[in-house]
Amino acid sequence: MKEYLHEESDYIDLANYNAFNEFLVNYDFMPEEIQDEKDFNFVLNYLLGLSLRAPNFILLYEYSLGMLNRLKATQEIDALKNNLEQRKIAACEYVAQKDNIFNKNVVWAFHENRPLIRGLMSKADRIWESGQLKEAHELFSKIYKTNKNDNVGARYSLKATAEGMSFDEFEERFTYHDEQGSYYKTDEIIRWYEKK
Repeated sequence: MKEYLHEESDYIDLANYNAFNEFLVNYDFMPEEIQDEKDFNFVLNYLLGLSLRAPNFILLYEYSLGMLNRLKATQEIDALKNNLEQRKIAACEYVAQKDNIFNKNVVWAFHENRPLIRGLMSKADRIWESGQLKEAHELFSKIYKTNKNDNVGARYSLKATAEGMSFDEFEERFTYHDEQGSYYKTDEIIRWYEKK
């Protein structure tokens, strides 16, 4: 299977790509860690504006969502996050189709591939959460086949959907949440996964 490397610059014009890199070098490519409120808002608005001009440049969504996750949840922030997540998924689907990635080895070790893989997993999770187990299972299977090392844990969702487990049942049984995010209950999920 051919190895795939996502070329970010293929999905944004050269002038915007160069400007993006020059702009973010001032923030060490970690905009979610900006402490100054004025700078934070300036960078966030820049990223949101650029996402409208380069809608398939996936990295913009990663940075923007990372920044929004630092803000206190409000109806407006939640609506913006949902919009960006939907647009990120659409961009990932577009890239996946254009680059025919489901017939390639999408290596996690290449950092450029990670936003694409995470976006496709988000799509599969949303399908699963909506109760469409068969469709979710098919997408988890495609994602898993592109990277057998499975750094995103698609194998667990693949097994769960094959067993008819709902998204909520899986979340309740195998994940825990804290202020930093959601995590697998590692020992428990491995025991379940390895059980035949």
